Amino acid sequence: SEDIEGSKMATTSVGGSYVLNGNLEIAVQYNMAKVEDDVNSALDFDVDGLTLGGYYHIKASESLPVNIKVGGLFGEAKASADWLDDLGFELESNGTSLGGGVYKNVYQKGVLTVMGFFNFHSISTEVIISDSYGDSETTKDDYKSTSFGLAVRNGNIFVSPSIGRSDGESSFNVSFGFLLPQ
Repeated sequence: SEDIEGSKMATTSVGGSYVLNGNLEIAVQYNMAKVEDDVNSALDFDVDGLTLGGYYHIKASESLPVNIKVGGLFGEAKASADWLDDLGFELESNGTSLGGGVYKNVYQKGVLTVMGFFNFHSISTEVIISDSYGDSETTKDDYKSTSFGLAVRNGNIFVSPSIGRSDGESSFNVSFGFLLPQ
């Protein structure tokens, strides 16, 4: 949830990933956002999108003290609202993220594991607004994103709080998840 230029945006993401042979991670995520205008609720809109991506994990060894991941993501989203339909407008976006991270177990006892991580990405986004006459305008943005935090796993359940900095803004995020038994 965040405040953006006279509006509030709440985002929920649901996704999963599968790791093949402990090294190749394939991920998919569905994103839902609701933007509510502070002054006029008739300007509210929803955004739905899908993100696909993956990482290659290089595991720690005697010569490498941390785990490393490298990879990227690609996502597309589309806005929907009555006012967009009334005006004959379409609002779409896409984004590409390339980067990776380092991570390491910092504590382990029984089924409890605590892992520290640092992630960094270079992100490129496009927002395209088009009208019913075939005219369109594209806005592009490139920026860097970093985050660090802890992943706390107890059995198959985990929680991961993190602090991030992206496009000049700071954020606090919490992810919850369930690891499927193999």
